[in-house]
Amino acid sequence: MTYDDAEGVRNLSSEFGFDIQQVAMQNSHLWTVNELVIGRNLNRNK
Repeated sequence: MTYDDAEGVRNLSSEFGFDIQQVAMQNSHLWTVNELVIGRNLNRNK
């Protein structure tokens, strides 16, 4: 799942043991914004 890159989201993700990875996304206005991919074991397929 992706979510806004905010300190509170990062803190909750860490508190509950989720991995986070920052990615650049393009919104409907074609602006590039940073979002977070949140999940378990994000590095297992690398």
